[in-house]
Amino acid sequence: MKFLYLLLSLAGATQLAADGPEYLAIGKPHRLIGDKVRVRAKPDTKAETIAELAIGTEVNPTEQTTVMYKRDGIEAPWYKVKFTKGGKSTEGFVWGNLIAKGFGVSAEGLVFMYGTGHGKQEADGYTNFTTQIRVAKDGKELARLEIKEGVGFQSQEKVVLAGSRGFAGIKNIFSVAFVQEYCAGKGNTMFFFWDGQQIHHVHSSVDGADAPVYAIETQTFPDQKGGKADHLYIVRENGDHDNPKSKKIEKFWLKWNGKKFIKAS
Repeated sequence: MKFLYLLLSLAGATQLAADGPEYLAIGKPHRLIGDKVRVRAKPDTKAETIAELAIGTEVNPTEQTTVMYKRDGIEAPWYKVKFTKGGKSTEGFVWGNLIAKGFGVSAEGLVFMYGTGHGKQEADGYTNFTTQIRVAKDGKELARLEIKEGVGFQSQEKVVLAGSRGFAGIKNIFSVAFVQEYCAGKGNTMFFFWDGQQIHHVHSSVDGADAPVYAIETQTFPDQKGGKADHLYIVRENGDHDNPKSKKIEKFWLKWNGKKFIKAS
């Protein structure tokens, strides 16, 4: 399975194997990260539009099709989804990258969504991807952010939405942790702060492995034991499993100044 996953990710295969990985969890609620998303009668951009849905709308993927479509440098499969509109349950097809790969909903009803933004193929044949984060409520986008760090749609991530965690002026912290299934895959975590008006990318952890080399980072937030108000405590370890003496550990504090983190003395 890991070998198949690597081939699909690197080769950009146009058809998934019947037992291939599911990039969106089937049978579980998801949110639309695109706005005015057209739901099609068939998995085809030329097929009849049966509905147009707002950003943040809940859909339930019931099937990952073998039909792939590429736009903005992103290749993703079409999904058959169930949704409710006008009190009526309906089914149709939506292209995968218009569905958030992960999301969280705050107590105030804000929907925080993560997805792949754009892909650009470089001269060496590899593709660099961006990340998009969008915040919406009641079908309206409140904020968006795109950063030059990310992975393609054909990947696995875990997202967490927390409160302020002890940072002044922050309403919610949204994090995206990448879980790659192959050697040298992206494995770090990105942290985003929501201040009630804007979403900010404030930190990306240093994590990953390309055997035998590895890097590990842990964070201590203000609301954790040993934490300090408006500070993030970082411990980084890197080394080579074949050379134990190469291990290095770095410890430092990052102070939140209301706009970004700065390294504290």
